[in-house]
Amino acid sequence: MRLISEKHSFKGVDVGRLNFISLLKSGIPLDMPDHKKLFIGILDKKNQCVGTKIEDFCLHKDDKSWEIAGVLRDHHLVIPQPEMLLEVRDQLIIFGTDSAVKSLKERIKIHVS
Repeated sequence: MRLISEKHSFKGVDVGRLNFISLLKSGIPLDMPDHKKLFIGILDKKNQCVGTKIEDFCLHKDDKSWEIAGVLRDHHLVIPQPEMLLEVRDQLIIFGTDSAVKSLKERIKIHVS
């Protein structure tokens, strides 16, 4: 959790089992510092953001109330890069305010186990 909040790279870092991923996949946002939440949103094939770059992410625009902290793709945690293309079934680890989480839930299918 600390690594994501401090935006460190996961390259060469042994973070052990990321049990918090299981918590996120439950669909319940995790409380974070500064009144923000961490949750997972999954892109389905109907999502208009599939095929867009992270830097052009269709839901972000100039909204600073949330950000993509990581992408779970094919069971691997990927640190998002501006040029990365979003794919169907990408699970976006999103960090944001309560109001941002509510707004994004309406636009991104939230994965619930």
